[in-house]
Amino acid sequence: MTVPRSPELAVTGLGVALPWTADPAEAAPPPAGPPPADWFDTAALLGPRGYRYLPDSGRYLLLATRRAVAGRGGLDEVPGEDRGLALATNAGLTATLDAMDDAVVSGSAAGLSPATAPFFAVNVLANRPATEQRTHGFALTFTSPLVAGLEALATGARALAAGRCTVLLAGAVEQPPPGTGPAAPELGAVALLLEPATAPAGPGRTRCRSRTLFVPPDPATVRELVTAAIDDVTGGARPPAYVIVDDSPVGEAVVAAVVAAVGGGTPVSVVPAGAGCLSPMLTLTRLAATGAGDHLVVAATAAGNVAVAALTAAPSRGGTP
Repeated sequence: MTVPRSPELAVTGLGVALPWTADPAEAAPPPAGPPPADWFDTAALLGPRGYRYLPDSGRYLLLATRRAVAGRGGLDEVPGEDRGLALATNAGLTATLDAMDDAVVSGSAAGLSPATAPFFAVNVLANRPATEQRTHGFALTFTSPLVAGLEALATGARALAAGRCTVLLAGAVEQPPPGTGPAAPELGAVALLLEPATAPAGPGRTRCRSRTLFVPPDPATVRELVTAAIDDVTGGARPPAYVIVDDSPVGEAVVAAVVAAVGGGTPVSVVPAGAGCLSPMLTLTRLAATGAGDHLVVAATAAGNVAVAALTAAPSRGGTP
């Protein structure tokens, strides 16, 4: 049986809400040091009212999706049932959940705010942007460590190919989790607006394919599976690659597999994984915004979750490859 290639989509809008920039072309890497405490002015960026009880991560996501839609020029001609949303987060609601735990431990569940209590379910985070952007087709949430953003992209692409929507908003949002660890904390949100490959490509005239997989901790098997995934998303091309991995045997095996797959003459940049799922999406967003040729983005975790995405430059606006 021949397995069909992953669907190709046109990137028609990009939006970011990040402490260091509002420009998707500057989405990665983040600058060193803590972000400014007042980097997000809710009233100035979103509006004067209606956001008091929305978690901070929900505000970041709302701004990023607004900017992605604005980058396309709006969605007025797209019916709500033809719009879908796929959201990724690892720690986007950690602060809210910790506050709920403190309220219950110090008193009882009666101390929970009716306005914030619904956010005990992580998928509720997508409700506000889904409502605002009238994404009546579907709204999905992904929480796999590191790769969740690329999972959202790949799953949303399959839904679009199956006719569940004609426009897809794929986003990722994070807040630093409590405590410290080896991975750098992540803060902010990114959003990509995607449509079928026949649509006029937007920022950077970029098109994208993505795929997810699971690999066992065996270097030979990792190499075989990762090479097959790269073949799927690139169609046999071998563009420069960015590999976002943690410090684990699987991460090392994936880096080695990508280096072997793309060949010795092709640059492979290894990017340390952050403490959430923003790192791969930041890299993807920056490359899509700059439109600097074809690129491959690969992310992998110690548990064996792997995601690959390929960006290709469309030859002309509205043209087909």
